[in-house]
Amino acid sequence: MIAVNADWLLDRNTALADADVPRPLGAKVEGVWYFVSPIHSVPNVERDQVIVVLYR
Repeated sequence: MIAVNADWLLDRNTALADADVPRPLGAKVEGVWYFVSPIHSVPNVERDQVIVVLYR
């Protein structure tokens, strides 16, 4: 679980959705793909930060 800039997260999701081959935001950890998702839909840490988690 980490906090990231909410605008950065929105920009990444938009770019991935608008790509020639749309795909979700995620990360590969030890050979397993995890999706990245915000815990809440609005910033909730400091000003423009949002907490995100990895899930399978």
